Amino acid sequence: MEDWGYAASWENEFTTPKPMKECNPSSFGGYPAANTRYNNATHRAFNVLIETSDNKQPNATSLGDSSTLSDKALSDYLPATEMVWLSLLYIDLVQPYVLWKTHPHNASVEKAATFKWEVAGAITVDSTQLKVWSDSSSGATLTRVQGGVTRWYHEDLGLKVEVNNKGLFSADVEFAAAGTYYVQAIATVDQDWATQGTGEDVPVPKVNPQTHIVNARTNVDWIYSNNDRVVRGRTVWTSQKVKIVDV
Repeated sequence: MEDWGYAASWENEFTTPKPMKECNPSSFGGYPAANTRYNNATHRAFNVLIETSDNKQPNATSLGDSSTLSDKALSDYLPATEMVWLSLLYIDLVQPYVLWKTHPHNASVEKAATFKWEVAGAITVDSTQLKVWSDSSSGATLTRVQGGVTRWYHEDLGLKVEVNNKGLFSADVEFAAAGTYYVQAIATVDQDWATQGTGEDVPVPKVNPQTHIVNARTNVDWIYSNNDRVVRGRTVWTSQKVKIVDV
């Protein structure tokens, strides 16, 4: 089922003989074969199989409840609590986003203004910085590049992380002269998701990653649509633009 969800709509393009066939079942009265014809945008799912417990009928008191949803309580490994957190994690990871934590509305040429933002919907922050401009964004300046990991990082991922900043960043901006400025936080995330195995771990068929969730954040040439829904790849994610009046 996991293989079907990932590759049913595209694997025939790369494999001989073609593994995906039209289904024409006779059980339960059957259904039209057209119901199992897909375009190459539909089946590109990232599947996660979660084994919650060896005990398939645990006592209800061992599952956890709303009082065990805190970070501290997670160490107790209560199944219901863990499923809530895992659901939130995977919902959040569908699309990266950048949001302001705090920012000024007014600034002074005599004092640097502090901006704080968060990068989320990802695991690794490859780079993030502020984009600052006045009249035209084509003449924007950029603050120092920063990087790190988000709130969803866990040491079991085995990444080389010096500081776990949980996706929180800040930068000071000095405005050269009085006037109106615009500031936007930008970020590039999870570029390692496009890295594939080698040797015994080489993918079969040997093609680039095919999931929407990977390509939507690593491949600017990625674009697929189905039923008026579009997935378009990009590598730069942006916050809302804020207007700063410098006096």
